[in-house]
Amino acid sequence: MKPFLLIAGDSYYPKGGVGNWIRTYATFEEAKSAVSLIQNKRTITKGKRKGEEEVVSTDYLIGETRYDWYDIVDLREWTE
Repeated sequence: MKPFLLIAGDSYYPKGGVGNWIRTYATFEEAKSAVSLIQNKRTITKGKRKGEEEVVSTDYLIGETRYDWYDIVDLREWTE
């Protein structure tokens, strides 16, 4: 059994049913490594920090798809 379920979504609220399920993994670390962090940045155009970049949002890349959020659920906690 692969007890670690990776779920993710592209809007604030989860979809109903199993719509946010991505895949199960044997370990938490394996599930975590399937997720890449993408920082969306902008360049500041005015003021003392002009020319510097700042992070304005974060996305998560799983496979070829970007998501707004993700979570890893240990299914063993649900079956006890």
